[in-house]
Amino acid sequence: MAKALLRPRDELQLVTVVMSEDSISYGNDLLAPYLQEKCSNNVTPVVLVKSDEGMIEVISEYVAASGADLLVLGSHNLCAAGTRDNPMPASGSFALRVLKHVKHSSVLLVKANSKGPYIRSDNEGMGLKVMVDCQANSRHMLGWLIEQMDAEKDALFLAAAKAHDPGTGAVKEATNRMLTNFSVQASVNDFFTAQRIFRDPATKALPQAVEADAIDILAV
Repeated sequence: MAKALLRPRDELQLVTVVMSEDSISYGNDLLAPYLQEKCSNNVTPVVLVKSDEGMIEVISEYVAASGADLLVLGSHNLCAAGTRDNPMPASGSFALRVLKHVKHSSVLLVKANSKGPYIRSDNEGMGLKVMVDCQANSRHMLGWLIEQMDAEKDALFLAAAKAHDPGTGAVKEATNRMLTNFSVQASVNDFFTAQRIFRDPATKALPQAVEADAIDILAV
C-alpha cells in the first residue's frame, strides 16, 4: 500500500525497533525479506534501538528527526472482533497510540483485514480509490493527497456525513459550498471527483460507503 503513494523521487524507509544493540542483526534479518520486494524507489532499512525509551517514543522521535512525510503502520487490533474478556480490542491498538504521538507527519494505518481492490490485485499499474471525509479544515489534507495521487489512474471521492438540515431535509448550504470548493481544488489538478453525501454521522455512513465503493484508502 505504501508503494502506491510513492512518487519516482521518493525514498522508502523500512523501520523496525529492537530491544538492544545486540539485537540489531536480528532487526536486519527481519527486514531482509521486505528488501527483496519489487520497488523502483530507493529503499533503506532502518533498525532503531529501544534502549531505556518506550517504543512509541523511539518511533515518534525518529519520524520527527527524519522529516518523514508519511508514516505507514499496520494494525491487527483495529480489525479484531471483541470478546467477553476484551470487548474493545481497538482501544489497545499500538498503531493508534503511535498516532497520538506523531505530530508533524501524515499517518497511513493499514488494517490486517484490508481488502480494497488495490491490495487484492497483483497489478501495480492499478489505480487507487481514495475517499476523503470532508470537513471545513480538510483543504491541506486534500492538497497533500492530490500531490501523491496520479490523476490518470486514481479515483478521488469526496464524502460529507451528517450533511442534511434536520428541519428541511435539504443538504446544508455549508456542505454544498465545501464540496464545491474541494471539487474545484481537485479539478485544477486534473482530478475528477465523485461526491457522496450522507444523512448519517461519519461513524455509520463511512464504513458503509467504503464497502459500497470498494475504497482502498479512507482519509480522515
